[in-house]
Amino acid sequence: MVFRHAESYRDAEYFQMSSVSLVSQPSPRTAHLLLMMPLIGYVVFISKGVFVELNAMWASFLLAWAARATALAWWLTQGGRGAIGMLDYLDRRSARTALGLILATDIILAGINVLQVQHFTLSTHAEDSAYYNQLLWNTVHGDFLR
Repeated sequence: MVFRHAESYRDAEYFQMSSVSLVSQPSPRTAHLLLMMPLIGYVVFISKGVFVELNAMWASFLLAWAARATALAWWLTQGGRGAIGMLDYLDRRSARTALGLILATDIILAGINVLQVQHFTLSTHAEDSAYYNQLLWNTVHGDFLR
């Protein structure tokens, strides 16, 4: 009986600690605006099409990302099925998650660099590193490997 009481005391203490917030809660209007930010970013990207020609493949990838990011943010903020467990999981493993994302980004960018060297050199030599830099710059800014 004492053990059960100790568990409930710990749970109550954890609940009290987790319910204290140092950050003010946004208004519902602000929260909805924040949820829509990826789609707003997509609209800004598409509006660039008034002045310059857009890459259709890049625009479709960006639309897919914006829709998924908005859906994920909505699911997490609304407390959808499994959302609380996922947030708790990420909170407990935040250092590992951050390190994993950094390593994944590093590997992906290194892979893009290797692809550029192997397939898109157009008979240039290693001394001409400006070509590779331009390919990477264009890829990061929307013109995929151009």
